[in-house]
Amino acid sequence: MESCMCRVRGGFAVVAAVMLLASSAFAQPANDDCADAIVIGDGVHFYTNIDATTDGPEHPIGCQFGGRTPSDVWFQYTATCTDDLTVSTCGTVDYDSDIVIYDGCDCNNLVLLGCNDDGPGCSGFSSELTVPVVAGNCYLIRIGKYEAGFSDGSGTVLVQCGPPAPVGACCLPDDSCSQMLDGDCTGAGGVFQGVGAPCLPNPCSGACCATDGSCVTVSEAECASANGTYDAGADCQSVSCTAACCQSDGSCTIVSEFQCTTSGGQYNEGADCQSLDCTGACCLPNDACIVTSPLSCAQQNGQYNGNGSPCTPDLCLTIGPDIVYTDIDGIADYGPVGGIKAYSLGSDTCNIGDENMLWTNNGTPGLAMNMYRLHDGQLMQIGMSCGSGQRLRWRPNL
Repeated sequence: MESCMCRVRGGFAVVAAVMLLASSAFAQPANDDCADAIVIGDGVHFYTNIDATTDGPEHPIGCQFGGRTPSDVWFQYTATCTDDLTVSTCGTVDYDSDIVIYDGCDCNNLVLLGCNDDGPGCSGFSSELTVPVVAGNCYLIRIGKYEAGFSDGSGTVLVQCGPPAPVGACCLPDDSCSQMLDGDCTGAGGVFQGVGAPCLPNPCSGACCATDGSCVTVSEAECASANGTYDAGADCQSVSCTAACCQSDGSCTIVSEFQCTTSGGQYNEGADCQSLDCTGACCLPNDACIVTSPLSCAQQNGQYNGNGSPCTPDLCLTIGPDIVYTDIDGIADYGPVGGIKAYSLGSDTCNIGDENMLWTNNGTPGLAMNMYRLHDGQLMQIGMSCGSGQRLRWRPNL
């Protein structure tokens, strides 16, 4: 019994309100208690533990996180094989699930066979449990959640005796998703997403960002036909279909990616105009640096360095070609002519500058050289070449 204040023509009256305990009971799942366990067989089964109570024990030894399984619902299963039994909510429920299996179907004598909270590789802290069973024996399957303070939920549970069935997500004509065999999915007019593919997040529908920046929740095919950008499993509340677009004149607008690119802008997904700089450093032909828009930089024959780039001291300095001569890698002797010998010297060179070198010798280095000898403490020139493509000549008697 609880009381409430009701307004009656300007005054207040205390009215007794009977708590409708029966209404909450009706909201509980039919298999809320072990005694009401639903009989199931191999296959995929929908279930919910929303508003379920807890009547199973805790198993602090041998089970994850203290072995608690609150808000539990119950199933009764008779093994169809002598092999491993797999019970799985892996990627097929919308809450943090927990699975317990008992050997036997006596609710007053529960013999723990196995338990699992978080299955390996299972999204959303969903569960998967495999235990050995004997054909014809009865087993109790208990499914709950991680902790009492966590949300209840719904989804499907796979029960499979023996090797895992090749089930996967099936996108049905109404864009809903169900775990099915490939053949059953095709027979239902669905599109099979692959063995082991989960239904959560729902691969059959998602947020579709239209070209005008609006959002609708549709299938991937419908989104593609509208030239939209699809985000599988997402809803329109969790995605943004517009963002900051930097225009060539340095201005910023919030538009869709399609609108931005078609106007020649640069789209910045997830950004807003307050956090974005649509101008940057521009190196002018005289090596000066200014911060301006891409368009203004181009109009001044400058080199734009990207949005948000600063003018640093050496950014616009031009070095030009800078050739380093490192080694002689070969000498060819062409013999004397008129008392003068000619040699050709191969060279190792490298341009360490910031501009290409315009080689004049058919694209390869042609270097002017001089030859000296040290004589009586003095350097004496004994030969020279005049430039590209010429050999080094010297007089032997010098």
